[in-house]
Amino acid sequence: MVRILSSAALLSLFLAFPVLAKAKTKAPPANFAQFTAKERAAFNEDVAPIECKETTKTEGSKSYEGCFVNGKPFYIRMLDEGTPWGVLRFRGGEVVAYEGIENPELRLIKKGELYALYNADAKTVRTVFADAEGKELVGYTRKEVAAALKAFKLPAK
Repeated sequence: MVRILSSAALLSLFLAFPVLAKAKTKAPPANFAQFTAKERAAFNEDVAPIECKETTKTEGSKSYEGCFVNGKPFYIRMLDEGTPWGVLRFRGGEVVAYEGIENPELRLIKKGELYALYNADAKTVRTVFADAEGKELVGYTRKEVAAALKAFKLPAK
């Protein structure tokens, strides 16, 4: 009798588990879905052709590996003492994204300025950078993008 009850209790718990799991799962914020559907595509980078020859430039301990076709950049990989730490992605010759190697957040760039911090894993998007941390992130992004562009003598926009 006890065995039947414990089996029934386990079965009811097993059947109820998906309901309990759903109750704990939070839906992504509405602005993330809306941003993903309407705005994220504008920041997709150009696709580099298979025959893309990389060029390397070095500035002190930092080096930059760029893929260019007909003088037009597709990406610039940034390295510090040989360790990759970021990639700039381009669309139509302009920087549209800065992707950190160890950070899941994609910095979306519009007209040379940080526009949004997009995290597909956490399903978050941040577009306001008025606080101290945001201002520091904007400044850091601007500085790193400018350094990579300067290494290849590309105009900053």
